[in-house]
Amino acid sequence: MSEPLGIGIEERADSDGAYPRLSEEQRARLRSLGKVRSTSPGEVLFREGEPGYDFFAIESGAVAIVQGYEQENRVVVVHGRHQFLGELGLLTGSRVYLSAVVRDGGEVIQVPAERLRALLGEDEEMSNVILRAYLSRRSRLIDAGAGVHLVGSRFSLDSRRLREFLARNRVPYEWTDLEEEDEVDTLLQALELKPAETPVLIGVGSMLRNPSNAELAAALGLGTSGARRRSVTW
Repeated sequence: MSEPLGIGIEERADSDGAYPRLSEEQRARLRSLGKVRSTSPGEVLFREGEPGYDFFAIESGAVAIVQGYEQENRVVVVHGRHQFLGELGLLTGSRVYLSAVVRDGGEVIQVPAERLRALLGEDEEMSNVILRAYLSRRSRLIDAGAGVHLVGSRFSLDSRRLREFLARNRVPYEWTDLEEEDEVDTLLQALELKPAETPVLIGVGSMLRNPSNAELAAALGLGTSGARRRSVTW
């Protein structure tokens, strides 16, 4: 059996509101809306590419947040006791950018996303804690280039259009410029692409070849105009 992801990585301390620990009172409110269940090492709580996921607060144990699970396996952060998982996409209904894999078994509070959204509309204190954390985490994802992968030429108007769309909607993404890639032909062959088929988006379920804004929005779980779906005002 392989070693659980995140071994030797310290839990992330909260320095700017991105990784707070919930109080007993806050966790009790969450327990009233969801369920407490046990976890085991290696269990995947949610996986990148999925259309959505539940909210998880950790009662005990630790969970690694992983980019490229089962491929790259890059651990972005480890959450521990009384911290919570997720980022802004949980509230906006967009696709999952990272995977959550249990490192140390324990217990979590699992709350359906729609119940969490309703709670944030009613509980200002909880809303401030979770929204501040999620906004900060989204900024970190953008800075780190995590999320979807866009491959294209800097001279392509469609590449520019897609990059502007992703930036405008604060979607984390990594950009590969074919003009700076030393082995362009090898890269395109690996992706089974012709130059005319670029730009392409990877990491949104299936590969999208030069999608329209509406097609990209649908794949990411955004509104067709590029505005995010919101079932609850927050």
